[in-house]
Amino acid sequence: MASVPNSSLGVSSSRLALIDRFPPTTYKGVKDLNKLIVARRDQLYEEVEGASQYLSFKDVSPQQFHHIVEREEGLSSHVRLNYLRDIETLIVKIPARETEAAHISFGNIVVRASDRMGLDFEESCPLGATTFWGPTGSAKEADSSFTNFRSRSSRQWPTWAIEAAIRSSDSMLRLRAAAAWWAAHSAGEVKFVILIEVNRETKEVIVEQHVPMRWDYPNTRLHSRSVAGPVWMASKLSTVTIRTQGIDSPTVQGRPLVLEFESVFGRAPNPPLEQDIVLSE
Repeated sequence: MASVPNSSLGVSSSRLALIDRFPPTTYKGVKDLNKLIVARRDQLYEEVEGASQYLSFKDVSPQQFHHIVEREEGLSSHVRLNYLRDIETLIVKIPARETEAAHISFGNIVVRASDRMGLDFEESCPLGATTFWGPTGSAKEADSSFTNFRSRSSRQWPTWAIEAAIRSSDSMLRLRAAAAWWAAHSAGEVKFVILIEVNRETKEVIVEQHVPMRWDYPNTRLHSRSVAGPVWMASKLSTVTIRTQGIDSPTVQGRPLVLEFESVFGRAPNPPLEQDIVLSE
């Protein structure tokens, strides 16, 4: 993502959709969408080298997207959806076994840590792939998302989310674009996003933590007043690489991953039992 924002949200929808790098195909209805999803799902199941989990479509009207979300016409497989209404573009991610295991396992680690600190279930409640809507009518589903129902209602943004992908030519770019979407559309309400990229060939896992960063856009003659003011972008805070191939135990490269208590649970900790969650080797 660019260091200088180019829209009132901090980054344009075209850039979030990576249109320049991966041009979307024309949407031809749910029947055609299902065929493409099944074909890509089979490639992922058969571990076809280089197969991407992502499909991108243009010319998807808001009405067509609502039909897809409501499953009125039915999808042939469970997927993750990201709709960018202003450019009528839909990004579909097909889950894979490794990514499902990765985001569920990571979420379980945090939930177990909250249990050890004596927190109630409501304070680290998993929301799964719930659909969240941005202020411009765009929508997104994470692989996993979590909230504290004691400090946030069911209609508010999650406190944090996880996005996972099998390594391909577009995987890390798509993951980072997802982190940028959460930061911009939630205006920093999603306190961090964990990105997990799994390399099937090398048995390597890369974990990145991205946090929202506020940037005050100057009001000058070069920029319209509607764009001026604070915007939110995603900033990479840390990276951990886990290597497992050919050894009895994994090796970890990078500093321990620190999840700040207040970012995870949406409130200040009560020490000494309540503290940051540190994921070390």
